[in-house]
Amino acid sequence: MKKIITSLMALSLIFGASAQDGMKGTYLLGATQDITSTGWSDIQITPSVGYFVSDNIAVGLGLSY
Repeated sequence: MKKIITSLMALSLIFGASAQDGMKGTYLLGATQDITSTGWSDIQITPSVGYFVSDNIAVGLGLSY
C-alpha cells in the first residue's frame, strides 16, 4: 500500500506542472480551486509560489488544503 501511495504522489508531482512564460529572476504566484460533490462535498484550494531559475523554467511549491 505504501508503494502505491508513494507512486501516486510522485506522479502528481510530475504531472502537476503547468506552463508559464517568465524571465529569470522573477516570481510566480498562483492558486487553483477544485469543488467536487460525490456523496461528500469536497473543496480544495491550492496556493502556489515559484521562482524562475532561468527563462521559462521555474521551481516552486504548492500547498493543498
